[in-house]
Amino acid sequence: MRVPSLLTARGHVYRLGKKPWTKTFIQWLNAVPLEYDSDRHALRTNLAQIHMHDQQIVLMAKQPRVWTQVEILQGFRGIAVFTAIQLVCELGDIRCSGHITAIMAYLGLAPSE
Repeated sequence: MRVPSLLTARGHVYRLGKKPWTKTFIQWLNAVPLEYDSDRHALRTNLAQIHMHDQQIVLMAKQPRVWTQVEILQGFRGIAVFTAIQLVCELGDIRCSGHITAIMAYLGLAPSE
């Protein structure tokens, strides 16, 4: 990732949480003081590119042949659009993948004893 690398190179290390790209990380990111205009520009440019790619992914996911499956997967707790898209890409057409409990077990969504 370019953004964390840029910030680390400038001595800004995210320590508030374990995972980047959470709400807390974005708040921290917006508050990071960067000394040089070129660094601020690079950060803004990279964030804009990430946002643009996210929008393109969502638009692609809203194609009728994919969106139905994305909506089905979003019915599971903890699965939002991007996770659902990743799962659809991995599984292909979930309607042809067998019984839903087998799919859930394959994805690690079904608890085991």
